[in-house]
Amino acid sequence: METAACSCQPRQTSVCGQQQRHTRPRLTVQAGVHLANQAKCTPVERRNLLKTGLLVAGAVLVQPSPVIAAEPVAQELPRSTEEFGLFELIGNVFSTLEFSMTLPDGFQYVQPGAFAGNAPAPSSANAKQPPPNPLKAKFVNGRQVITIIVRGASDIRPTFFQVTDVSQFGDVDSAKSLFVPRGAYVSSKSVERAEVGSRDTGTIAGVVPLPPQTFYRYIFEAGQTKFAISVGAIKGRLYVAGASAPKSDWDNVQQQLQDAVNSFRLATPNTPS
Repeated sequence: METAACSCQPRQTSVCGQQQRHTRPRLTVQAGVHLANQAKCTPVERRNLLKTGLLVAGAVLVQPSPVIAAEPVAQELPRSTEEFGLFELIGNVFSTLEFSMTLPDGFQYVQPGAFAGNAPAPSSANAKQPPPNPLKAKFVNGRQVITIIVRGASDIRPTFFQVTDVSQFGDVDSAKSLFVPRGAYVSSKSVERAEVGSRDTGTIAGVVPLPPQTFYRYIFEAGQTKFAISVGAIKGRLYVAGASAPKSDWDNVQQQLQDAVNSFRLATPNTPS
C-alpha cells in the first residue's frame, strides 16, 4: 500500500502577531513546463508533481522553444569521449556508463546550458547544494525532441528496499499515473523484458544469470504534442527515455522515434565474453 507523503511545518506568524493559515499551493499539470520551475517547489510539492507525471514526462519531453530554434545552441553529436566526458557515440549509438540509445539520423546534441535551468552555484562551501538536473541528455531535429532523464526512484514512491526494476512500481497500467501527465490521452502501453545475459560473481557461485530488465512503454498525447516514452529502473534510480513531436508531424516520424525509444537500455555489470 502506498504511503502518503506529509509535511509538518510550524504555522507562520505575521508582524502583527496573528497566525497565518498555511495552505498548499494549487498545482496545475501541463506538458511542456520548463525544468527551471523545480527550483520553486518544496520536496513534498515535488513528490506530488512526480506522482502526476509532470516532472517525468511533461517537464522533460519539452518542445524546443523559439529561442532554441533560432539560436545556434545545437551542435553536431560528439564524436569521442574526449569531447563529451564519459559519453560516447559509435555510429548512432549514444552511450554512457549508465545507459545507451540508438538515435535516428539528423538529431543534434543540445548544449547543457541551453536546457539546464540550473540554479546558480552556492556562494560558500556551507551553502546548500542545488539538486542535480534530472535531464541528462537532449537531442533535437527540427520540432522533434529526444530526452533522457534520471531521478531517484524514492522521489516517486518511498520504499523500504532499493528499486532494481520498474515492475516494483506495479504493472504497466497501475504505474501509468506515475509516468504520464494527468489528463493525457494514452493510446498505447506495453512491456518489454530485455534479456541481459549473465555475470561472473568472482565467488564460488561462479557465473550467474542476470534478471531481465523491464521497460514500461507509453504513447500518449497532451495538447498538440505526442510522446513516446520508455521507463526503466536499476540501483534505486529511475530512467526515462522520451521522444516527442507535434501531432501534425507524428504520422511521418512515429516509427523512427519509437525505434529510438525502444532501443533504450540500462547498463548492467560486465558479462563474460
